[in-house]
Parts: sequence; structure tokens; C-alpha cells
Amino acid sequence: MVNEQYRPEVINAEQRLGIHFVKPDSYLADRLNSQIAIIAETLNVPASMPVIPARGFIDRPLLTGQRREIDQLIELEYANDAVDLQDGLTAIPVRENGERMVHLPTLFERDRIPLSLSSLPFHEACGEWAGKERVFWARQQVAEHLLRAGIALDKLDIVLHIEDAFRPVGVQEGLFLRRAKMILQEHPEWIVNWDKVWAEARSKTAITPLMAGHKSGAALDITLRKKSNGEPLSIGNKYPEGGAKVALRYPYVTQEEWAARQLFVRTMEMAGLRRYPYETWHISYGDLSAGISADSDTEITSGYEAMYGPIEGFNSNGEVIPYSTDTYNQPFYSQLELLDIIKREGR
Repeated sequence: MVNEQYRPEVINAEQRLGIHFVKPDSYLADRLNSQIAIIAETLNVPASMPVIPARGFIDRPLLTGQRREIDQLIELEYANDAVDLQDGLTAIPVRENGERMVHLPTLFERDRIPLSLSSLPFHEACGEWAGKERVFWARQQVAEHLLRAGIALDKLDIVLHIEDAFRPVGVQEGLFLRRAKMILQEHPEWIVNWDKVWAEARSKTAITPLMAGHKSGAALDITLRKKSNGEPLSIGNKYPEGGAKVALRYPYVTQEEWAARQLFVRTMEMAGLRRYPYETWHISYGDLSAGISADSDTEITSGYEAMYGPIEGFNSNGEVIPYSTDTYNQPFYSQLELLDIIKREGR
């Protein structure tokens, strides 16, 4: 696991690049704790308070050149940590319970809770779904937990913004291909070291139906927005960027960015959802990733069993059509297949 604060080459790079850490601002810390206390009171659960990083926070957002040099030192280690965690999660048993899907906008409208939805269509790489509207559905219990989070955040005049929810057949597959292309745009030199591309792609986008919580209707990509003007809370990265900066433990964030990340994580956890530690937007319930222990980047909850497996689709009543279990672990691409596609398409 990366422990960048003790690595001499990283410290030397920080000094050379003029990256400075400062002590926490007590006002900002108190404001975050107050917000979390309000969330906890609304949810009627114990407050999950964050621990301020020992080094504090950077005094200003990193410039592009600073971020690139730092990420070159740590991003593959983050990616490898994520891949190791995913490999461990595949040992979790899945007992599909057949729970129905729920239309999230309808659920939120019923309770008069504001909800923001991405207007972007599915990416052009997503097969027959390319250019079509996204599918804002989730399993019933996932939806209910998300609604609780939305109710609590409404007390702070913050709105949930759903970037992505259920992914039909062809979408996850296409997004893995898109992720590989995004990585090569950032690191064209990696074309001759395909293991790096593969690890970074796997760390951000599931490669099998079993690992793809979005295919199960169990996972969502969420960001937070201000109710007053719809502006996103600044978290130090944008959706769906890659690299080390989208990991929740990434240390090169300002206190404001860290506080927004913590508000997201603590709200989701207190509402009964689990965060994926290597993406600042991904949460789930009842799938493999929900087996990650709270506040851990590496540990898996002992005895956890998943209750949602991947589904091919659902009908108008939300009744699901599960994948055949013998296809759960079938990769969308092998490394060589993906490389061949990338080369044929000219990246």
C-alpha cells in the first residue's frame, strides 16, 4: 500500500516542485464536523467523524505540471493496490436475491427530495447504447439508502448528482475500452508497457460482470452539488478522470477539497452505502465492492456475502434478468485483445 509521506523520492519531488503542506484551518474543520453531525442526527446514527491527515493540506491546488510529476511517482502503486483489492473481492460469495430495480427520479420525486441527473448520453464506445440516455435505476435497497443520503444532505442545501447508475449490456465493456484510451492520451509512452495501462484501467473500470457493480444495479457514480446554483463541490478532480488524484486517500488536496470528499464519504457510509476507495464518486450496496471494510483501502469485511450479481436487464416492473453464473468471471477483454483493438483504432 502506498505510504507517500515516507518516500524520499516523493518528498524530494514536493520540495523541488514547491508543494507545501499547511496546518488545518480550525474554522473549516469545525464546519465539516458540524455538517457531519447534522447528517448523523438526520439519519439517527452515530456521527462518523474524519481524522485530519497528519501532514495537513496543500496550500493551493496543484498545477498541471506539479500533478503530473507527482502522479508519475505514485499512480501505478495506487492502481496496483486497487487491483489487489479487487482480486480479493472476487472470493466473496454472491447469492443473487432477485430484488427488483427502482427508478431513482420517481423515488426522489415521491418524497420531494431534489435530485440532479447527468444529461450526458452513454459514451460512443458503448455499443448499441452509444448516444442513448443513461438508465437511472438501481436495486430497491440501494435506492432506499441513497434516498436517505439525499434527505440528509438536503438539510445542508446539498443535492445528489447522479453521474451514472445501472449499465446495460455493452456499456461497461465500452467504458473499459474508453478508459484504456483515456490512459494512453495521458501516457502515450505506456503503449510499450501494456501492464501499466491494464492495471490503471482495471483500477477504475471493472473488467468482468461480477466485479461491475453498475451491471448489478448495486452501484452509482455520485457527485455533490450546491442546491442554490447547481455548482459541484470542489473535490480536487472531475468525473470521470483517472490517475492517483481520484483515490480518496490522495494527499495533494486543499482542506476545502478534502472536506468535500469527507462529507461525501461520511454521508454515504452513515446512510448504509459503501465507497470504493480508488474513485471519489463510486458508491454501492450489496455487491462485491460493498464488502470493503469501512475506512479501509485494503481490508474486506469478514463473512460478508453479496446479494446482487450482474443482470442483463429488467422489465417495466423492475423484475431483473440475471446473468448466467458461469459468465460472472468472464473478462470483457484479454490484455492482448484490448491492445489489438487500440492499435487497430489508432488509439
